[in-house]
Amino acid sequence: MVDKINLSQSIHELKDAADCYDSVLALKLIAPLAKFSFSTEANELMKDIIFELKSYDYEGAISSIIKLEESLL
Repeated sequence: MVDKINLSQSIHELKDAADCYDSVLALKLIAPLAKFSFSTEANELMKDIIFELKSYDYEGAISSIIKLEESLL
């Protein structure tokens, strides 16, 4: 189970990694979150973030991370 404090910290670290153009770290950070099922919107955003990071679309990933943060917190 992911509590709100850990979720908030994970999303913050994910955003920092994407902001530093570190897709390897960002993908490692999102992997544990992607194992959980949240809302349909949040699950789709996580898929988008993973795709954007793998495509080196950091601006898109940061935008999606912000949307994920708003939908979960």
